[in-house]
Amino acid sequence: MIVPITRPIVTQPTLDFIVRVDRSVRPTYPEWMKKVMHPDLEGTGPAEYDLQRQIEEWPHDDQKTGVVSGNIIYKALKHDNALADQLGLADLFAIQVKGIAVFRKLFAGKAVFGWKSVVEDRCGHLYVPYLYEGGDGVVLYWSWLGSVWVSYNPALRFRK
Repeated sequence: MIVPITRPIVTQPTLDFIVRVDRSVRPTYPEWMKKVMHPDLEGTGPAEYDLQRQIEEWPHDDQKTGVVSGNIIYKALKHDNALADQLGLADLFAIQVKGIAVFRKLFAGKAVFGWKSVVEDRCGHLYVPYLYEGGDGVVLYWSWLGSVWVSYNPALRFRK
């Protein structure tokens, strides 16, 4: 007689890609920040969206094959009136709350940026917030625009 070997069925947890952002509340900026460069954009964007279907990565053309300064990216986004399409700090906070499984599913190995929320520090330097994998969590940090961006440092924007 053959006895079948049964193994427990392992199911993956269902990932929730719906992001909710309360745009009526100003996000909390770091203490070292002197000025939000585009305060008029802080409250813009949908209150709810599907991170998997309604958000896309946007790299600057120079990022696709090499490196580019953050200042060049920022200048291009302003020149093209594209900042309003970008995600901002409030969005990054909401994505961070979704957790590492959602982040890895969509952005594994990348640092993703919220260009709508560029800030100036007390010395006059510009910074942009971003998310990246930090061990078992999603970490929010700030990058100086004098740094360089490569292909795995895309902006996040709402799909057109």
